[in-house]
Amino acid sequence: MVPITRTMISCFPPRTGDYYQPDQVTGRISKFMQQAGVDASLHSLRHFSASMMLSQQVPLPVVSKRLGHANSNVTLGIYAHAMKSDESSAAIARDDATETSSREPGNRPSRKALPKLL
Repeated sequence: MVPITRTMISCFPPRTGDYYQPDQVTGRISKFMQQAGVDASLHSLRHFSASMMLSQQVPLPVVSKRLGHANSNVTLGIYAHAMKSDESSAAIARDDATETSSREPGNRPSRKALPKLL
């Protein structure tokens, strides 16, 4: 994880002019989320963000870097489940590509004829 520095948390200065400690930043963000009606933790939002990036085909090394992981294997170990859910999308995309490259209609089964994958 990327260490939080004074420069990073100076964007949330308290009225005293000092710096917030990292746990104080988390507490303030949690309070704002509660006031906004968001029933989640900061950690769950981080997890959601990573899962969404992977689901949108953001390259694994990019997601890993944004999360501050030591390497992509750490990210893969944690978020492999998010990538597995995209297997059916990949199968449909492959099927669509095969279907459009075939010039003779009727050579491939329609998507309706295929069993539901998930």
